[in-house]
Amino acid sequence: MGYAGRPLLRDVDIAVHRCECVAVTGANGSGKTTLLRAVLGAAQVLGGSLEVSTPRVGYVPQRDSLASVVPATVGEVVAVGRLPLTDPLRRLRPSARRADREAVAAALDLVGLADRARTPMAQLSGGQQRRALVARALVAEPELLLLDEPTAGVDARHQRVLAEVLDRMRRAGVAVLVVTHEPAALAGAITRSLAVADGRVGTVAA
Repeated sequence: MGYAGRPLLRDVDIAVHRCECVAVTGANGSGKTTLLRAVLGAAQVLGGSLEVSTPRVGYVPQRDSLASVVPATVGEVVAVGRLPLTDPLRRLRPSARRADREAVAAALDLVGLADRARTPMAQLSGGQQRRALVARALVAEPELLLLDEPTAGVDARHQRVLAEVLDRMRRAGVAVLVVTHEPAALAGAITRSLAVADGRVGTVAA
């Protein structure tokens, strides 16, 4: 896996199943994000194969500079996550629009931002913006959820909230793959840990 024909990760042999929350740790620049980007099709698979068994993939990036500068409220940013479930005819149905509103409200409540739905995204702190991006991924009803450093800049209380959210998703049958420098913050959700070093991905002993 890599970019422009240059491999950053070699001999990767892993699988993430339903009801698992797999943490990926490693030093900066080791290739953790490349692993997620390969799953999304944004990094090259230079050999072998990579299979994603569902089109319903949620993604929480390390940062989303567009979300923080576009003049949109938190609720509007989170609602973007519903677009993959939406078609023009569906949006004409009041029941569908109501379901979208309820999904956005529920996701914001899960990440502790229920009172911020009408707040401009640019006014949130970095940690709050990260939680909003988690909510945006959740409303897409993913079967595979990818997260890149979701606890960075998030205070301890809301780190625990995120851990509870991920554990709930896992128990509901979602496959979760999370890159993190803070695995202890998500210990309540993580079922297995991997470490990236020297261009390879290995299992961390329990």
